[in-house]
Amino acid sequence: MDLPFSRFAVEGNASFWHNMKNSYSSINDVAKAAGVTKSTVSNVFSGQSFVSKELTKKVLAAAKKLDYTPGFFAAGLSGKRNNDIIGLFLESTKNEYLNYFDVFVGAVLRVASQAKKRVLIFIGLSNEEFLQSLRAKTTPMAGVILVNPVFDDARVNQLKKDELPVVLLGKPMFSAPRRLKYVDVDNEGLVGAVVRILKEAGHQKIAFIHANENMTLGLVQRQAFDKAIPECKDLAYPMYVGDVEESYDLAKRALSHNATAIICANPNSARGAYRAIKDCGKRVGKDVAVFSLGASSASEAGFHPSLSYASQNYAKLGGAAAKMLIAMVDHKETRSHLVIKNKIMIGNSFFVLKK
Repeated sequence: MDLPFSRFAVEGNASFWHNMKNSYSSINDVAKAAGVTKSTVSNVFSGQSFVSKELTKKVLAAAKKLDYTPGFFAAGLSGKRNNDIIGLFLESTKNEYLNYFDVFVGAVLRVASQAKKRVLIFIGLSNEEFLQSLRAKTTPMAGVILVNPVFDDARVNQLKKDELPVVLLGKPMFSAPRRLKYVDVDNEGLVGAVVRILKEAGHQKIAFIHANENMTLGLVQRQAFDKAIPECKDLAYPMYVGDVEESYDLAKRALSHNATAIICANPNSARGAYRAIKDCGKRVGKDVAVFSLGASSASEAGFHPSLSYASQNYAKLGGAAAKMLIAMVDHKETRSHLVIKNKIMIGNSFFVLKK
């Protein structure tokens, strides 16, 4: 069976990869050893149809002898929540592994390990694929961390119907279900602070290549930019945050409008801007200033000249999201949200514009 989501599970309390596709023994092997049909074995593990205690005992004994373990999804077909499994759904509409995933995922796994929870990780799901993985009797997850929600999010609506607890990475801009909490960075304050630094340095034509406005993150960023520098609102361009080529095209567009500074959504978009500036015969940090939002000290490495960026604590975000969700799964009290401040790091991509 070719699954639409990432084909691996991460087990936080054991730190090993478990391939869901491969197994030493199959369901046919178990059926043969137990002297029952394949459907009987399936019903024992899924709970979809009644199986007598005697047959159930035979099937379980055969499965144990053959070291047969049904996949997480098969184990969840009974509709019962496995209290030790949480889901982590990472954004990436282009099935791309983004800069911050390593740190964020690592923090989630560390917290899960300490709480003796396992984590299922999904990357690059479309909305429909996400819904298929959540609909009744298709998943054993007890709760979900969902990165970067969108408006009128069908995924959140399905989580609400399933009464699953959920923690969002990103502030919700919609009517939130009761069992929803969120962690976020102070995007509004961050954008305002970067614009202020650039304006104080003499930059007036400032462009902003920000996250797509279909994501709540993108709208928050755009609104903060328009508020901080309304005279440049025509220089704000939404894009998919991981697309270097799209950023390259948008940066060239900004330069054609005489922008002397470009704020980028993340290091990937900053890489596109760097290349565009060079190809237009200009110099980063001399003719055009570049700032990146959503970066870390690791992701800004390799930029020449050195990148100016907002340092976001993805370890703290991931850890906080996991702690919130695990508390909800275990029916414990937890805060409703957490907003984390950013640090602005000035590199050589910034300069004071001569007046």
